[in-house]
Amino acid sequence: MTLGIKCMRVPEDNPLSNKIGKEIDAHKGVFQSYLLGQLGKSDGVERGIGPVLIKYALDIFRQSFRSIGCRTVRLDCKHALVKFYEENGFRLVSQEKDCDECHMVALF
Repeated sequence: MTLGIKCMRVPEDNPLSNKIGKEIDAHKGVFQSYLLGQLGKSDGVERGIGPVLIKYALDIFRQSFRSIGCRTVRLDCKHALVKFYEENGFRLVSQEKDCDECHMVALF
């Protein structure tokens, strides 16, 4: 699992775009977010320790939010894992048309 910061674009045709844009500091649909990396692409993440690692990472991001700001966390995952991440507090923002990659976000 890696933690970092990365920009994210919310597509205009996404029904979440207006809501997310109001909740965060988005400029033309682009905003800064924390990145939950690698865990989002790992096979088997939905079993075993996956939910524990997500909770741990979100706790770190919440502490960072209180110290320096940035209230969103993003991750990229396979379409098959969308339901798992929705059950762990993330919302689907977009899906790549030419590959099996989905972009998800959680807000504090």
